[in-house]
Amino acid sequence: MKNKSCICGTLIRRGKKIGMVVALYVFMVLLCLLFFGVCIVWELADWIVRRLEKDGCL
Repeated sequence: MKNKSCICGTLIRRGKKIGMVVALYVFMVLLCLLFFGVCIVWELADWIVRRLEKDGCL
């Protein structure tokens, strides 16, 4: 019976490690998407300001 609990403990530890790696990858992907969204908004705002400056509104 001791061997079975040892196997279960090993599986739980391995599952925790895999879960932490998956969580880290998900966090990195979400962070990259956030930066990508900020870059798009930044470029759009820059384009609008340049266009307004060109038209003489600013």
